[in-house]
Amino acid sequence: MNDQSGKNRLRTAGYVLLCICSITASLALLIPAKARRRVLEINKAHVYKGMLIAELKGYSWSSANRSVVLAVKAGCPYCESSIPFYVRLAELERNHSLKAHVVVACPGFGDPFGSLWPSAQPRLQTVSHTELADLGIPVTPTIVVVSSHGGILDIWEGILSTKDEDELVRYLNQEDR
Repeated sequence: MNDQSGKNRLRTAGYVLLCICSITASLALLIPAKARRRVLEINKAHVYKGMLIAELKGYSWSSANRSVVLAVKAGCPYCESSIPFYVRLAELERNHSLKAHVVVACPGFGDPFGSLWPSAQPRLQTVSHTELADLGIPVTPTIVVVSSHGGILDIWEGILSTKDEDELVRYLNQEDR
């Protein structure tokens, strides 16, 4: 009986030691991977409310009480499908029915919408050759509302639903923003 009891204890100790070694080895592999992921997340800065954003080349945040930055790329199908809303923003601004200035930021040169923009509609101010990633904007389209001091007031990413578009226009026309 003592011999059997000793074998059971030895077997149990072996299993415990095996479990401890497995857990230790797993942690040794996982911790560096998590640390690498964290460094990548830090390096891929992302805009957020309250953050100060760098000024666009040739445009000053102080030129308007609030600026609406449309971050787009030429050839982006989601940006192209958002053109009707951007046209609406341009019309509202031209008719002084929008309490913000709309500016398009895009990488590359020239107009990102080209012939897709209705010719009869007012054009938006465009700041070309803007590296969106340097601004912390990883995806297009992104709409960033910026205060006259360069502080981010709000952000919308991706294609907006009609309801979200209406909400954004209401938000932009609120006095206390």
